[in-house]
Amino acid sequence: MAELEGGEVREEEEEPVSKPQARKIKYPSVDSVVAAGMADQRYPHKDGQHVLYADHKIQPKNLLGKVKLDKLEPHAREVVDKAIVDAQDAVVQMGGMPIRAVRAKNLAGRTAASMGEGILSVDSSVVNRYARPLKPEIKAKIQSSGKEFLFAHKRFGELETEINAAIEKGVTGKPLDRLRSKLEQMKRRRAVAKMDTQDLLSTGLNTTKWAADGDREDRAWIGAELFSQPDEQIRALVFHEMGHQLHDSYGGMSYQGLTLGSELVQKARKMDRTFSPTKYADVNEKEWFAENFTLYHMGRKDIVDKGIKKVFDNLTKGVAP
Repeated sequence: MAELEGGEVREEEEEPVSKPQARKIKYPSVDSVVAAGMADQRYPHKDGQHVLYADHKIQPKNLLGKVKLDKLEPHAREVVDKAIVDAQDAVVQMGGMPIRAVRAKNLAGRTAASMGEGILSVDSSVVNRYARPLKPEIKAKIQSSGKEFLFAHKRFGELETEINAAIEKGVTGKPLDRLRSKLEQMKRRRAVAKMDTQDLLSTGLNTTKWAADGDREDRAWIGAELFSQPDEQIRALVFHEMGHQLHDSYGGMSYQGLTLGSELVQKARKMDRTFSPTKYADVNEKEWFAENFTLYHMGRKDIVDKGIKKVFDNLTKGVAP
């Protein structure tokens, strides 16, 4: 409060809070994205001192304003560059902030990518592996695993039908137990084949073709599995992290637990999240938000939660969350 002449007391006006606003912009390069991020006055921590997630040993002051992607192979670098620019355009259009650093580093299996305080890190070993052409012998192994998965998946469905029919006919005891045992064996066989295929980063063969009305157990683990080409899977990885950048832009730019309750995170927390497009989206409201953001921008709006889709539609139009 301030005292005026005559003893009158006046309430001091609070400084207006800088709110993210939707805007259309097209960044020409990753360097231009980072330059814009460094100039953005909305970042609460100018030195990135609160970056704790995924790789807490980094010194943010040595990363801010820099693009360090030299550990990526040429094609991987090209894909990541374009993914960052496209995803950042989407974030800024929804009122989010540009990132202010990006680097590729072997994160030793801790995570494929991370985002915090506007610093994007991608695991160079993971991204390079995705981007490499498949060797003939690996492709043959993938095809074999893919065929095994398709067979096991089909047989699993047939056995389920047989069991239901047997129950309706009143079959009990050992005959029914044998059918159930076969079902469990086929379930395990299907799971092993799927893991083998995914571990080899198949193109097309391991892609989950899940629809919104499908069985929840058939969902992909993470959004990248919904795309058949390695380049698309890399883009999905980047878009997921940019989803975190978007919700962080709305007041959640800290990993010390001080400001994690951003407007968008709070909104997501209060929404009915029983519909999740992937299993990873079940983890918490932030991952649910990021997975939906990824699929919204990568041509799979058909499996995006309807409630958050409306939020994304409004943000794109400049309507507050």
